Amino acid sequence: MARLRFKNITDMDVHVGRLDGPTVEAGKVTAVEGEVTEQSDDAYIVGEGDDARAWPKAVWELLPEARSTSTTGAASTSGKEK
Repeated sequence: MARLRFKNITDMDVHVGRLDGPTVEAGKVTAVEGEVTEQSDDAYIVGEGDDARAWPKAVWELLPEARSTSTTGAASTSGKEK
């Protein structure tokens, strides 16, 4: 199963999954196991059926896979923290 990384692109700390879920600080990255099974204009859908979770694009940026063979731009995301 793939390991996806999402960056909190808001200026607020947010909970993952539900109100009592883990908190991700503004500008920080969290990782989840799963696959993007669907995508709309508003959200990434990770998982299927009862296990499916929506990751709103207004809150989360889906980051490229960490094991990319490209080295250009892979070390810095500081310009995208707004």
